[in-house]
Amino acid sequence: MIIFMPENKPDNKNDKRKLREFYFQFFFHINNPLFIKGFKTYSAANAQDLLQDQLSDFMVTLEQKMTIDEQKQTLKFFINLLNHYDECHAHFATYCPTWKPERLSKVDHSVLLLAFYELSFEPTPFKVVINEAIEIGKKFGTKESPDFINAVLDHFHSDHSST
Repeated sequence: MIIFMPENKPDNKNDKRKLREFYFQFFFHINNPLFIKGFKTYSAANAQDLLQDQLSDFMVTLEQKMTIDEQKQTLKFFINLLNHYDECHAHFATYCPTWKPERLSKVDHSVLLLAFYELSFEPTPFKVVINEAIEIGKKFGTKESPDFINAVLDHFHSDHSST
């Protein structure tokens, strides 16, 4: 299977969904406190190497293939995400005040962090982000995940829609 990066203009909605699902799965794989803390202690070059190693291992595990350009775009996305991890993670206090992030399911936590990042730092429209986040929640989460993700992101959007 080939992953289509945004710059490669996926042919249809399914290609974009596959890309988002891959991003979710990879982030789910690396989203643990030890990796995040370790990533932040490395120099920029070493952090990129660490992430490249993780991506390469993950692609082998999933029997995934990417072009060099697609790998570079994926690394760029995740380096930016991880560099803004603390900012994105801080949104949990505001938008999930009765839930400590460590008490959320790892699926909900990962989906929301990706969505917080994309809504805050990428030019993706809100409706696209929320719809894709809900679909990923349906596919990988619990039966409550889509409603929970929808409520949190709707609250986030209502606070940021006028900015």
